[in-house]
Parts: sequence; structure tokens; C-alpha cells
Amino acid sequence: MKKSIFVALSGALLALTAALLTPVTGADAVEPMPVHGTVVPVKPERTWPKITTGVVNGGDQVGDYIVYGGSFTSVTLADGTVVPRSNVVAFNVNTGALLTTFAPTLDGVVSVVEAGDVPGTVYLGGKFKNVNGQAARRLVKLDLTTGQRVAGFTANTDAEVKTIARKGDRLFIGGEFTVVNGLSRSRLAEVSAATGAVNANFDVPVTGSRATGCRQDGWCGTMSGPVVRAVRVTPDGNTLMVIHRGDKVGGQTRWGAAKIDISGPVPVVTGWRTNLWDQAQNNGRTDFVGIVEGDMSPDGSMIAFSNIIGNFPPLHDTVVALPVAGDGLVSPLWVTQNFDSTYGLAISDAAVYVGGHFCWTEGPLSVGAGLYWPGYAGNQYSCTATSGSVFQPKTVYRYHLAALNPATGQALDWNPGSNNSNNGVNFLRTVPRGLLLGHDGTRVYQLNVGRAAFFDLQ
Repeated sequence: MKKSIFVALSGALLALTAALLTPVTGADAVEPMPVHGTVVPVKPERTWPKITTGVVNGGDQVGDYIVYGGSFTSVTLADGTVVPRSNVVAFNVNTGALLTTFAPTLDGVVSVVEAGDVPGTVYLGGKFKNVNGQAARRLVKLDLTTGQRVAGFTANTDAEVKTIARKGDRLFIGGEFTVVNGLSRSRLAEVSAATGAVNANFDVPVTGSRATGCRQDGWCGTMSGPVVRAVRVTPDGNTLMVIHRGDKVGGQTRWGAAKIDISGPVPVVTGWRTNLWDQAQNNGRTDFVGIVEGDMSPDGSMIAFSNIIGNFPPLHDTVVALPVAGDGLVSPLWVTQNFDSTYGLAISDAAVYVGGHFCWTEGPLSVGAGLYWPGYAGNQYSCTATSGSVFQPKTVYRYHLAALNPATGQALDWNPGSNNSNNGVNFLRTVPRGLLLGHDGTRVYQLNVGRAAFFDLQ
């Protein structure tokens, strides 16, 4: 009897092991989470073809290729040859070689790139209306080998798709749109990763703008909104985090960020919320939401978002980290002041990478959230300043690019610099092989890399 039980258990364990070792394919295939184990190298690749004009807004690793999207018309090869490319391009991750067969034509800006549900495919979102001469309104799925549209996928929207997240066959999109495939979907939607069909059960509108307001010191501003800036799904597939500039999510007041339970057939906006923008926090004023980008840690325990417009922590020119856990009011894990606009943000297990127009950030000697509340002496810490003055040695110099400790928000010893950019680093993305960057300069770590850089872990 004991032997029979042993044999049965052994067979079960062998079957389980075989299942775990069987490659996942098709709609369930997911690119590995960016678990790096270390900070990426300080030097980017410098021999790849270069995007020398326009803007790089997004990118992702798709198998053996890095795909960049944005607003550009060509790339320049190492021998000086200029090759036309219409807002999207792919390079071999191992050699940097241009993927010559991937040359789709898009008539507008690409805002976001996401690896497809099937190996060798890629999703592009943005402002374009036509791909390869055929209608494809702001969201398309392409074959990476041919550059052609993948047959059977259609997901047209009436305005920009700015962010994409996928888990299995569930493709979540966010942006400025209000209609998807003819159905009302206000700035947030779920479609099939295979077909683009809208999930009828997922209707969680982001409404009302928090893009206009006044902050505690009396300074008022206006930004674009409402708009969903980032969507991220936890590794277990049960939770969707939405980072936005709206007023309500699914009819519930959720300023800046919202947590949605997507484990059941009908999504539920949870009680999770932050009070960073509440009037009680701002002397009775209603401050505006200046979030630009957001990301989630690989283990799904933390989100962080970047903020712009005027040195005024914790809401402006900062990076704010929040726990994903909880079902009520949550407090920041940390707030890092960058003294100037912060745009790009990407998280690995080893670092929170941030980019923007800043030149200073909080160093290892800085302690406590909101250390410099309120601003000081007309923002002497902008990039026009030449010294740190009163806040040193609590601050460190980081020219448009920094890596923060995920546990504390303090700067790590990583300082490549986006050396000759004007507006600064506008895009960052962690991928299995390292870190992708987009900026309006041509040099990183004093190396000529063009508008995009790749920090390779191998």
C-alpha cells in the first residue's frame, strides 16, 4: 500500500515537473518580468544604428529584438547610410543589426510599444490612423518579421492610445480615447489580445479632469486631462493598477491612481486610494495632477509615478511610490524630490530608473519624505544652477537620469547622464535584457547613441 502511494506521488510529481518545464506558447506566452538582480551597466550600447531626429516615446523587447516607436523618419547605420523608417524600428538585441524586413508605414506618432501575445508579434499604440495604407486607428498588432498587420486583430479607437498592459488574452489599454470599436469606453478598456474585441464586462470609465487646479503656495496650472498615463497588471493577473489625471474611476473618486480587482468576470474598483491631492492636504485648495508616467515593481508590491511642473513636493517634480496592497487609504512608501520635471520611469527589482529635466535628486544622506517642503529660493536646484548649495550633501547631481533604491527612493551610485539633451529623458522601460531610454539629445555617458539608448545586461 505504501509503495502504491509512493508510485502515485512520484508520477504526480513527474507530471507536475513536466508541466512546469513545458514552454508556454500562444495567448498565454508573456515576456519575462524585468528581474535583473543588479543595476544595469552605466555605459549604453554605442555601435547600434541611430535615430538622429524626432522623439522616441516607447519600446519593448520582443524575443530577440528591441522595438522602438515614436515620431521619426529614418535611422542611420554605422557606415552613414540613412534608412527610412516610419515611426517604428526594430534592432537585433544581440548584434544591434537593423531588422530590414520590418518597415511598416504609419501616418502618425507611436506612443507605446508592447510585445505581442504570440511570439514574433508586437502591439503599437499612438495617434496614427493608417498602417501600410490601410485604416488602423491608433492601435495595431504587427508581424515583426514582415511588418504587416496580423490578420484578425482590430481595435480602433477615436483618440490616442498611450499605454498597454497584457496578461494572457487580456489586453488593457489607456489613453485619451472615449470609443473603442464603436463602443463607449472612456480612456480605459480591455480588448482581446488575439482579436481586439472589446470585453463587454469591462466598462470602467475614467472621467472628469484633475488637470487644472491650484497648489498650497497659490500657484495654479493647467495640463491635459483626463488621460490614463499607465496601466499595469500584477503578476497573478488579479489586479489592474491605473495611473491617471482623471477625477473618477468607475464612478468612484480616485485621484492620481486606482486599483481594480479583475479576478472575476466583472471588474471592481477597490477602496484603495491616496489622499495626496485632497484639499485637507493642501490648505483647502484643489491641486492639479501632474503625473506623467507610472510603473509597477516586478513582484507587484509597489507602483511609482513621476510628476512635473514646479518644484513643490510631494506633488510636483517628484517620484512617489505607493504600496499595491490594501483596500483603503494608503500612504507613500517614499517621496523623492528631483527639483525639476520628471518624465520617464521604469522599475526593476534592483532600481527605480527615472528620467526628465532634473539635475539633482535625493542622495543616501537624505532622510524622510517631504524633506524640502515647501520649495526653496526659487528652485535653485533646477538644471540652470551650478551647485547644490544649502541641501548638499543630502542631494547628488544626476543629469536628467538617475537610479533610485526601490526601498528608500534614495539615489544609487549610477550616473550615466543624458549629456546634451534639452528637454531631457522622456521615456524609460525595463526589459529582460536591460533598460531602454528615449530622449531629445544624442549622447548618454558622453557616447553618441542618438535619440534612443540601450543598457544591456549581457
